[in-house]
Amino acid sequence: MFSFLWPRAFYSSQPLPPLLKDDPTGGPSSTVCPSPTGSDHHHYLSDPYLYQGPIDVTPADMPELFDILLSDIDEKVLHNEVSTELGSAYLSETPCLTSPHNTVNGIVFGEHSRALFPLVVRFPRKSRSYVIHFVYNSGSPFTYLSHEACDKLFGTNPVPANFLIQINCKQIKAHAPNASSHFEHVNLLGTDFCRLWGIKVNIDYENNTATIHFPSDQQE
Repeated sequence: MFSFLWPRAFYSSQPLPPLLKDDPTGGPSSTVCPSPTGSDHHHYLSDPYLYQGPIDVTPADMPELFDILLSDIDEKVLHNEVSTELGSAYLSETPCLTSPHNTVNGIVFGEHSRALFPLVVRFPRKSRSYVIHFVYNSGSPFTYLSHEACDKLFGTNPVPANFLIQINCKQIKAHAPNASSHFEHVNLLGTDFCRLWGIKVNIDYENNTATIHFPSDQQE
């Protein structure tokens, strides 16, 4: 008995290998890779043929290139379900803190079990503070504010790529998401803030609760 193996076409979600470009001098073909750095990085993000989707940044010093896919939480969810479960209205104005909270309680929300926290945010030395719901993301080396949160804080003023804010009285350089990102509708609490202030995050998946612990003996 004979068996025949017919060739099959396999499709992969992985990026295609770099193209080979002929050397006009007659030398061997060279590999041409799109550069995600320098003046071309915005083109790299906006061109669908070059941009392959959400990426981890290595080294972790290019916040304008960081991207993740967050399709289960948007502005409507933050204003409604998340605000209800947290017991505080998203982007609501609140009295300025005179000292940081030692603990902030949050929730584990949605089918992706994301940890969210209501944190008081303001510009340094400004009189207005707002409650902003952050998604804690241990995979993000940076802290970001959403477009809606930036509009709330900056008003009609232009929003820079990065800016200083205070989160629970703790200062951090935050970033605005780039135009091609997949998380411009959420606020990300990144590892930069957690490392800088020695924060501990406890997540209880059984009870869908989460807690941030701030060191009580830390000086500003």
